[in-house]
Amino acid sequence: MEKKKKDNQIIIFIIFLLLTIGNGKFISDSFDNKVEYAGLILLLISAFLKAPKNISTLKKDILILIFSFILSFGAFYNNISNNAKIMIFLSSLLLMSYPKFSENFLSENKQFKVIGDAIITGMIINSFIGVFTGTLGLEYNANESIFKITFLSGLKIKNYCGGMWLITYIIYYVYYLREGTLNKHRIKFLVLALLLLLSGSKGACFLAIIFVLFINFKKILIFKEKQGTIFYAILIPIIILCGIYVYKNILINIPTYAYRIRGMQKLFDIMKNDTSKLMFGISNIAYADTGYDYTINMRNFLGWDASIEMAYVNILIKNGIIGILIYCKIFKDILNKAKYNTKTDKNIVISIILVMLLSGFTETYIASIHYVVGPVLFCLINGIIFTTNQLKDKNSIKINE
Repeated sequence: MEKKKKDNQIIIFIIFLLLTIGNGKFISDSFDNKVEYAGLILLLISAFLKAPKNISTLKKDILILIFSFILSFGAFYNNISNNAKIMIFLSSLLLMSYPKFSENFLSENKQFKVIGDAIITGMIINSFIGVFTGTLGLEYNANESIFKITFLSGLKIKNYCGGMWLITYIIYYVYYLREGTLNKHRIKFLVLALLLLLSGSKGACFLAIIFVLFINFKKILIFKEKQGTIFYAILIPIIILCGIYVYKNILINIPTYAYRIRGMQKLFDIMKNDTSKLMFGISNIAYADTGYDYTINMRNFLGWDASIEMAYVNILIKNGIIGILIYCKIFKDILNKAKYNTKTDKNIVISIILVMLLSGFTETYIASIHYVVGPVLFCLINGIIFTTNQLKDKNSIKINE
């Protein structure tokens, strides 16, 4: 039994190590995302093999295929190449499979920590590769960072790097919270917070703050009732400092986010007057054979004063309103399952879902298989739901509910 658990941990470690180094700039450029795809496929196969072989699982398999076809219907409806159709269907299949199968993939709380360890190991490897290949991503006097330094740990862009540190922070937070040992690892969280800040990803920093505030919301209210004077003495300086940071780093740089808002507005303007585009998306434009990639095609179409760096915009482009409805069902199913969890785990699940939904307005985490964030958080949520019964009677949970 112990050997089987150890083997499972090794498999999980390898999968998320591949996903992490697959996002490294040098590896992804050299192998054309093949390392990342290997990790995603291995994740899917492992989750599938661990699923019970019964009628219920068969029904789930059939439902996944049906919803994958529905999600990618726009690709078949629109006139695009067969390669693009296959790519959209496979990405839809992956995105639909992780929320369904991952409940069997993670069977104990300790495996969450294994994922975090794998991601950190991958980031260290990416950094070493970056040192020797000139792809480290270390920059001084950078406007993107609060410390005027950006450190991308060998990844391609700051949002990829920020996303990695965000999910690592969340994974360790969930693991230690469920183990009742959160306060013993403050230094680890301070280091992760520093790395997150150095990534320069404002969206990831914002989501990390939202996660911590929401998951500790009840504790904050209790502290306010007991220590009102101290509470406001701490809160007011924090609000002032946050206000200064937001003004200096976000408001005066508002054009960067305005690009995304314009992208969403222009897409809505196009779709609201065309029912077929609204229902099935515009994958025929996004994947048109122009010699350019998806992003360039869409910015040429919407205008270069618009960006598509929002999950909901990407879902509408590739899947139309059908895609939005499918995602609504995914999150509805997760919340229905979480009803039977402990109060602590329900709070964790809701906090992670909040992060995922809010991320849709800043990044494409939940809609893209190229961001490790989406697959990891889907696996984490369903793993929490699946393992909660094993932790109900553990004396190690010492969280005030």
